[in-house]
Amino acid sequence: MARFLALPKNDPVIASLSMADVTMAPEARAEQVTRVMEARRRLGAQTRGPEPAARARMRSAEIVSHPEETTSVTGVMVFDMADPEELERLKTDLPNYEVVEDLPLSLIPPVRATAGHSEAEGLDLWHLDAVAVANARAAGFGGTGRGVGVAILDTGVDEVAEIAGRVASAFRLDRSTSEPVAIQTEDTEGHGTHVAGLVAGSQVGVAPEAELMNYIMIPNALGNISDFIFAIDFVARRPEISILNMSAGIPGFHGAMKSSVGLLKRMGILPVVAVGNEGPNTSRSPGNYTEVLSVGAANRHGRVASFSSGGSMVADAQSYTVPDLVAPGAEVTSCVMGGGYEAWDGSSMATPLVSGIAALILERLPTITLPDLKEEIIGVLQPLSGVDALRQGGGLLQLPSHMWQAVS
Repeated sequence: MARFLALPKNDPVIASLSMADVTMAPEARAEQVTRVMEARRRLGAQTRGPEPAARARMRSAEIVSHPEETTSVTGVMVFDMADPEELERLKTDLPNYEVVEDLPLSLIPPVRATAGHSEAEGLDLWHLDAVAVANARAAGFGGTGRGVGVAILDTGVDEVAEIAGRVASAFRLDRSTSEPVAIQTEDTEGHGTHVAGLVAGSQVGVAPEAELMNYIMIPNALGNISDFIFAIDFVARRPEISILNMSAGIPGFHGAMKSSVGLLKRMGILPVVAVGNEGPNTSRSPGNYTEVLSVGAANRHGRVASFSSGGSMVADAQSYTVPDLVAPGAEVTSCVMGGGYEAWDGSSMATPLVSGIAALILERLPTITLPDLKEEIIGVLQPLSGVDALRQGGGLLQLPSHMWQAVS
């Protein structure tokens, strides 16, 4: 028995949603969620789902998630089927869907760069200097990202001292029901804790009062596209979440997650995704989609880290480059599972710094629209001298100067 996804083609629900007038304030997001849910229900009533022939064939399949029967906002149907011939017939009977196999989705693995520290004193926080957060704080900037919701789709988050009280909620997928269930916060592998610290750590983090959602999407660093779809469906329905942070992907370009990521944008959520750690002329999906803020890694010497992915892309008749930007991602210190601190290398370390800066901007400008938030980030990047745009995108992440230079 293999698992498959039926992805809606030219989804009319997504096409009907306007981004321009939707702010990222929770109340505006809640209204957008309601609009999407109502549109899905109307579409289901109009179409009555798959054609009769397809419904008959699907009796031989085990339906895991069906948009007509759940509170799905993505419109993706997930099912298990054993017979390859029946699957091919089903594809013919579902002309409005693209049926794809559920592929593995894995953590973008970092490298532990230095030995750990047990205490917070004397930590190397070069990453905060590089993105102007340290200078801003020295000048009197008091932004903390307070109240801004950031979903960490990762291996989990351990409740260590550095981020004590910052995990507002925690969930993992119940595979027997394909529904997320609330849990006590935990980390299954350790990666997510390091990431969470860089968003909201009291010493190492950019936005120390952001509110984190710990969503275990890749337990023990492994998952599938369907796990991503279920996570997106859940997070998109949570008005308190404004930013999604993710450091997992499939090597190369795979479009199966593209429409769901596009839905996030139209619902006022900023997806911030690591591009990969396999070096030049490589990338991972969804970190290579135009719908995300694609993040690569820079080092302390003003260069792009050798492991950071990036390059030219051609997809959906578009030519573009990834990443969109770089942030500190080499020898970056954060908290680790069980307590203490370690410096790690990876685009996974760069990505939460971008999420943290986005949280600071949202704290200051809570009714900003998503396009304007992206412009606040992209518009102030610092180009790295002598570095090809294929490697750095627009340049190095910076806290917008208008948010702090007036303070001094």
